[in-house]
Amino acid sequence: MNQKEATQLMKDMGAARRNARHNYISEAQKHTETDYGAKLVKAMLGDVISGLHNDCGNKYAWIDPLKDLGVEFVANVILRCTIDRMFGEIKYAALVMRCVEALDDSIKVRFIQNNVKYGKETIKTVKRGRKRDDILRGIIANGVRKKKIAFVTYDKKVLACLANAVLWKILLHEYSPLRAFITIVHSGGGRRKVRKVMMREGVADWVRDCRDQDILFRPFWLPMIEQPRAWENAYTGAYPLEVRQVDFLTNRKEGWVYGQDWDSFEPSAFAATYMQNIPHRVADDMYAVMENLYDNRVEFNGFPAWELTPVPQVAREDYTPTTAREIRDIKVFNDKTQREKGKLAVAKRMHEEFKGNDLYLPMKSDYRGRLYTIPFDVTYQGSDMHKGMLSFARGEVSTEPKTKEWLIRQLANSYGWDKKPIHERLKIADEKKEMIARVVANPNETFREWGEASDPWQFLAACFEWSKFKQSPQTHKHTLPVGMDASCNGLQILSIMAGCEVGCYATNVLPSDSPKDFYTTVLKEVNKRLEGRRDTYSKRWLKFGLSRSTVKQPTMTLPYGGTTYSVIEHVSEWYADESLVRTPIFEMHERNKACSHLAKEIVAAIYDCLPNVKWLMEWMREVARCCTDQRKSPEWDSPSGFRILQTYTKDENYKVIKPAEVNLAIKQGKIYPRRHVTGIVPNFIHGIDSAILHELVKKVAVHPVLKHAPLSSVHDCYNTTAPYADMMCQLVRDTFCEVMSDDLLNNFREDIIKLGVKDVPELPVRNKISLREMKNSIYLFS
Repeated sequence: MNQKEATQLMKDMGAARRNARHNYISEAQKHTETDYGAKLVKAMLGDVISGLHNDCGNKYAWIDPLKDLGVEFVANVILRCTIDRMFGEIKYAALVMRCVEALDDSIKVRFIQNNVKYGKETIKTVKRGRKRDDILRGIIANGVRKKKIAFVTYDKKVLACLANAVLWKILLHEYSPLRAFITIVHSGGGRRKVRKVMMREGVADWVRDCRDQDILFRPFWLPMIEQPRAWENAYTGAYPLEVRQVDFLTNRKEGWVYGQDWDSFEPSAFAATYMQNIPHRVADDMYAVMENLYDNRVEFNGFPAWELTPVPQVAREDYTPTTAREIRDIKVFNDKTQREKGKLAVAKRMHEEFKGNDLYLPMKSDYRGRLYTIPFDVTYQGSDMHKGMLSFARGEVSTEPKTKEWLIRQLANSYGWDKKPIHERLKIADEKKEMIARVVANPNETFREWGEASDPWQFLAACFEWSKFKQSPQTHKHTLPVGMDASCNGLQILSIMAGCEVGCYATNVLPSDSPKDFYTTVLKEVNKRLEGRRDTYSKRWLKFGLSRSTVKQPTMTLPYGGTTYSVIEHVSEWYADESLVRTPIFEMHERNKACSHLAKEIVAAIYDCLPNVKWLMEWMREVARCCTDQRKSPEWDSPSGFRILQTYTKDENYKVIKPAEVNLAIKQGKIYPRRHVTGIVPNFIHGIDSAILHELVKKVAVHPVLKHAPLSSVHDCYNTTAPYADMMCQLVRDTFCEVMSDDLLNNFREDIIKLGVKDVPELPVRNKISLREMKNSIYLFS
């Protein structure tokens, strides 16, 4: 069946298929109001399996793996993958590749169960086979095999054909939980058609019911209400091996091992196990406010826009490049708004479902050792609203002065006073006393006031906590997450390693009387550079007026692989958003040149403010070039002992024709030099900040007091409750200083040399930053 035939078949299904499906749902609803989604999926899966059995006599490319693995096995893996991706829309090609990875992982798990005996033996290599006999010996064979097995699995192109065939059968079925549609995407000044899929109505209730009942089909992005398992290896994480849905240690797929090198990822595993066993709760008072404002479609800083911007209707003869650009900007804004509204709707539903339960958020680690919560609709690593909705499930009473101080600091930090000295932040409880009282008494009517905060939902949560504490300080149990955040963490780390004292003072590494805001420093430098130029673009940018938000993202992303091109993109988006509320100063035909001009000034200003950092970034990129020139992927140990393996490979464009036409990007396994060079600096920095978390959790776990403290983390930001905040902040600062006091760059260079890389460039002589001074910087984390 070619693309035209498949499209025509979808059209022919028409009302008859839709009516049949609705009749089925109505019949199921007569028996129960919540199980019709399960009945729908079960009926559909049975028909899909029968259809696949009928195809086994044909000579498609994907028939062999279907026969080898078993129809039920393949259908269950792919249906499981589609369920995991049902909320929100997803590109069909992306869903096919998700299914390919799920099949690939499930085949490996099956091999482990049959041959490797749960990690007691190891798999030496992974091969992509084309001869069916070799594959069968590697996958299907039962019994104990010799150690250091060579594992042979299917080529990903074959798995892509199989996933595409099964997915298309699922989509065409009258009881399918998914529906496909074509959307027009505007990019690069052009338009293209993209096939996407999303969940049909009726299935959401079945997914909700799976929360507690059927773990085999329970979506991985839901929080757990039972305590997660401890990490046993890189592939099980919080879930049993046979129902694992995600990689808990990513980017080790091709150099795949099981049960070996435990020490290389044990630091991350220990931290993940510790933190995912700390329970959270949906804050009832916060959810009530969110529900009320959501139902009334209130527009303020804490929500996306409810109304889309009307797209102007322009006659063909009046259509110009300028008009096309304006219309494209509006459509891009509307698409972004629609996505944000969809995410908000799903988050509201998930918080509603989990109210009243202790929630556990299983964690996974990426290849740098960074920890992420696997649930993404109920998480403390999401947006400001997500953070504001959650509190710790366990709280303690405390009347210590430091407890009150940290509660007030949380009020100030979330309101936007985080750049003020601490003694000024502590005045917020008195200066905003009346406003806080109004907000707590009637948050639904005062959203304009608390919505002005930099983090409005977290500020509202802090107001509720502060009010409860004032009413009964002797009995109040503190459950509010109180944060302590680094400032420009990536630039802090680079400045210390480069011995750049100017950068250390600018990023609060070295002590000062008041906190330094590096983004404001860069903004002043940009304005200074523009004032010193006489070209028309500089004058007009000064007239338009720049803000802290203009330079924040470029400055923040510079150590994480930011480029001049990405800065141009950011400036262009910022100017487009500002032009909707301010009078534009550039014509459409000159906008690109103007944004490019400003972006180059921003990049130059950042480097001017960090005089000794640029050489360090260039040195690390040169090390990566040496590795890729000698066909080696960079690999090194982080300060906590976590083994970081940087494996960037090129993609091969591959088109699957039958039964649905889809363009896929399949990894070749060849080294991708440009990605290695651009990724080396951010990966090294992320390895360090993850090591700080690993070491901190080890200390907290054995600390006589802090072992009772709740703890959560958003990479370089740490959260606990107010009674423990002062002691935790001191421990975070000490751990940061201890990690950064090591000779990180020389250790990195030695690890690269151990790989067999020759002619690794020498490190230049650099300054040493005083460890004692770093420990005395109260604004390093505040």
